Amino acid sequence: MVDKDGAMLSQVVAALNELHTTTDQKRCRELDDALTMLKKSENGFMISFRLLDFEQPTIVQHFGACIFYDTIRERWEECLSNEALIVKIKETLLEKLALGAPFLNQSVTNKLTSSLAIFILYCMPDIWSEPIQDLATMWNDKPELLLRVLAELAAEFYRIRLPLSQRSVLKSSLHQKAEDVIKIINVILCDKDSSPSLRNAAVECLEQWLRLPSVELVRWQPALLPFLGNLSDRVALARILIVVSTHSDLPYMENLAMDLATFLANITCPAVVEQLDILSKRYKEKNDENREDFISELEEYGFLVSALAEFFETTIRLLLIGCVEKRNGEVLRLLCTFFEKISLWPGVYPYDEVISDASEVFWNALKQDLLSLPGSRVSETVRNE
Repeated sequence: MVDKDGAMLSQVVAALNELHTTTDQKRCRELDDALTMLKKSENGFMISFRLLDFEQPTIVQHFGACIFYDTIRERWEECLSNEALIVKIKETLLEKLALGAPFLNQSVTNKLTSSLAIFILYCMPDIWSEPIQDLATMWNDKPELLLRVLAELAAEFYRIRLPLSQRSVLKSSLHQKAEDVIKIINVILCDKDSSPSLRNAAVECLEQWLRLPSVELVRWQPALLPFLGNLSDRVALARILIVVSTHSDLPYMENLAMDLATFLANITCPAVVEQLDILSKRYKEKNDENREDFISELEEYGFLVSALAEFFETTIRLLLIGCVEKRNGEVLRLLCTFFEKISLWPGVYPYDEVISDASEVFWNALKQDLLSLPGSRVSETVRNE
């Protein structure tokens, strides 16, 4: 049996090497068809454990990881009906990721991460009841790897194939674990010494979990606020704002909308203006040949301002009602001041239009809601202001 497996392993490795080197299209199709059939077979899954050996070339490891992922996704019932196989899959994925993450090719790591995530989803909550806590304990010294797997948990939820009742149970189970994920993300985002790659992993994790169906935004507020005031990664901040803005519950959550808007108006928006002023001064000091970095950075701020405008477009009605009923128009005043500065932003055509044009969404939403809200909710004085 060992000799037979060894022979098959050699054949697979040889086929993969030939597939990636041959220029014969007919031979390429033949090899691809044969490898595709192997991926779907039981023998293919069993040999994939050996394909993941660290000594194998990257193309071989990646092929093995693809078999792992596809088998778990397509034949999960068969995998979970065998207790010994469950243990073997779990141990293999944990070992390969824990030991190999520092040096494995990124494509291999990504596929193994997805494999572990989808395996966990199929095992929750009965077979593996506390996967997040278990991983957090095991990988206490590997926070970036932990965050990558947690992000994939949320992303892979949309790809699992479960009956509706089981899917509902799994979704509830994930929401119950949200507090654990929030704490992990919060620790990273609040740590000034976190590396850029680690912070990016935390942002991706936050983004994916916010996209889960029926996610409660209020629960995620502790993870959102520390992040919303940090302009070090403007594109990531814009992505998170867009995810929050498109959440179906946001237009009906006055308290949360006011809390987030107050934070953005007092902290984020002034910081954007300050950084744009600094950027503008740097721009004037550069000649035409050295402005590529400036334009790239300006586009990032344009993306962020557009995301801010989109958020306030979604929440402007709640802000108007909240500001008036609580007799606190300061937030709205700050926002109008901010978007006025953005609208009048001085620049060189056509580059700076990515900044000045972004405020149009906010002004249109403000005008529309001021004119449409009942007079009992917004006084004539406020309309005129």
